[in-house]
Order: sequence, then structure tokens, then C-alpha cells
Amino acid sequence: MQPTNQALPVDTASLLSVTVDGTAPFHYQWRRGNTNLLDDGRISGANSSTLIISNLLLTDSDSYSVVISNLAGVAVSSNATLIVYAIDHFTWDPIPAARF
Repeated sequence: MQPTNQALPVDTASLLSVTVDGTAPFHYQWRRGNTNLLDDGRISGANSSTLIISNLLLTDSDSYSVVISNLAGVAVSSNATLIVYAIDHFTWDPIPAARF
């Protein structure tokens, strides 16, 4: 099963996952664009079937894929597009009725 596209607000978390069928063990490497990801304070699971990006930033918007390998060979998932959007934090004040 391929990772799916997501559109999420800033400061939430993204969970991308892939399901593999074949002969274990499997080795995973998640990528952003063509760059391999590493686990850090916000990213976990860069080498597992599930990638979690915490505290999303607008700059996290990109395409993500995973390279999966085992003794039989290598496969690359389709790209999943992550769109991170800002939430507007304003409200409208009601306009008072005209007064004479």
C-alpha cells in the first residue's frame, strides 16, 4: 500500500505509512524529494514503515517517498504530497446596526 497525500495545518503531526508484501526483513529509507531523511527531534521513523513529522512547519510541504529493500531487490513507493497550511486566527466583529 502506497503512502497517501495529506493537507494538514501548521503545528500538527503528519503520519505517512507504507505496507509491504514479500520476504522479510525489509529495510526502509524515507525521502523528502530526493534527500534521505534522518530521525531528529521532529522526525521519527525515517527507517521504518511509518514516518511521523511532528510540529509541522510550512516548509515541510513537499513530496515524500520511501525506498524499500530486501534480499530480492529494491522498490520505491509513489510520491505522497504533504501540504502544510497556516490557520487564520482572526475573527470578524459584527457590524452594529446604524443609529440615528
